[in-house]
Amino acid sequence: MFPLVTTAKSVSCKACGGTLNAVDTDPRPGNYMVELKWGRLMKDYGANSRFFTNFDAWRVVVVDDYGVIKDDLGIKVGVTKSGASCCDPNENSCTVSGTWPKGATKFMVVPFANAIAAGEAKRGEFWLPMGVMSNTFVDLTTGAGNRHTGKLVIQMDNPQEFAKSVHAAAIMADSLLASLPSGTKKAWIYICPGCITVAPSRRLSDSERRLVAGTLHVDYVLLIPAASKVDFAGAKSIDTSKLTNAMTVHADKAGLKDFKVHSAVAKKVASTPTLGASTTGGESTVTGGASPMAGFSALIMMLAGFQFFA
Repeated sequence: MFPLVTTAKSVSCKACGGTLNAVDTDPRPGNYMVELKWGRLMKDYGANSRFFTNFDAWRVVVVDDYGVIKDDLGIKVGVTKSGASCCDPNENSCTVSGTWPKGATKFMVVPFANAIAAGEAKRGEFWLPMGVMSNTFVDLTTGAGNRHTGKLVIQMDNPQEFAKSVHAAAIMADSLLASLPSGTKKAWIYICPGCITVAPSRRLSDSERRLVAGTLHVDYVLLIPAASKVDFAGAKSIDTSKLTNAMTVHADKAGLKDFKVHSAVAKKVASTPTLGASTTGGESTVTGGASPMAGFSALIMMLAGFQFFA
């Protein structure tokens, strides 16, 4: 435990906007797929409260009631630097998926700073000791869903730098959403850490490296509730023209400038046989049990202030 987090007065920073809500969409007992949304980091100075962007990313973890980490999901969400003076509670978002760990009760998002290798500010990477915690997670164990696993193969300039960006997963989730049939929800799209990779290419000189064309691979999961009326027929339902246009728009918003998307192809990938009762190609049906889903309780936790927010 961190001794500085002992009273309400120990906490002076928070993500604006209210409760971090966690609603499961994966009907398999013990598995989860949840879209999390939260606002920008704000330090509470009363009438002089202000937003902070001088940190590197948000990390997403699974914790118990006391904020003890039970699973680090390996997810980084890039910091929004819109410059807006008002709070948007949905400004940051990501979808997480996996197997619920023993002893865990909530999700938590925590500001994170990268290591600085040299100079007076030299330090290792670090997180704040406490983050914004969600309501108590309730496992969805009823219903069914169609799980599609696929791959996007994208020809673009500077794919190495794009893949390394903390904004890459969010850009690809938003762009894939724009390319899917009407009615699809972002909460159904999951792009795992490590699922954005660059195909090997020849060795480049420094003069070539900046804008060289290459191939980006993006693996994704799309879990569509069986009750949904979304007309999705696999990879052929992805409008790759909309995908590439959306990539340019969302990358520009995130401040990524040095790349150009040339083309994209959507491919089907065989799914894991154990995921559902029926499996064909990249499609599988996943089902839950008979227990009803319980309601949710609301909880908002503030963030502890650290020197890099001063």
